[in-house]
Amino acid sequence: MAAKEKQVGKAKVVTDRDKEVLRFVGQGGVASLNQIHRRHWTNAQERTAQERLHQLVRAGYLKRDYTHIRKPGEIIYGLTRKGADLFSVLQKDRFTIGLPTHNEMKQQLIAQETRLEIERQLAERGGKLISWHNERELRSQQRKEQLAQGKSFQSRLQLEDIADAQAVVADANGQETTLEIEIDGQYFGEMLKKN
Repeated sequence: MAAKEKQVGKAKVVTDRDKEVLRFVGQGGVASLNQIHRRHWTNAQERTAQERLHQLVRAGYLKRDYTHIRKPGEIIYGLTRKGADLFSVLQKDRFTIGLPTHNEMKQQLIAQETRLEIERQLAERGGKLISWHNERELRSQQRKEQLAQGKSFQSRLQLEDIADAQAVVADANGQETTLEIEIDGQYFGEMLKKN
């Protein structure tokens, strides 16, 4: 007799942790099951995180997909419009809605790894992450600033000096620093080791 698969219902109540998960996914553009588990369910098995995420998908707050962009493949999540609507207009304007394009996905997953590593290192030193901005958000902000200054729209090639991500961090004394993050394969690993 085959084992019955456990039926998972919709999330009926959105918890504080659920909102933090949605914020993390929205700010990063995408996040893998493993990344969400490590950040939000540190003392639980991955299956626990997966079941709750499945409820959030069924309720329409997250979109789930599977990608082979990083080997061996992984479950990924993107924020939906319904999920973004749980936040204030100012907050949700910073979110990426839906899954990123294939070309953006790998970089955004690596950026989320970078964010997790920065948060880990800061916690060890008594610091914390104040804010996180992904490349799409930084590009949008630069375009808005250009338009506000009366400058004409610049093409993607003219915006290449935009960082892949930006983090504002505070050390144990509350001193804030802005980090411009570049994710370029080997450079990524070397910078994490140095900093």
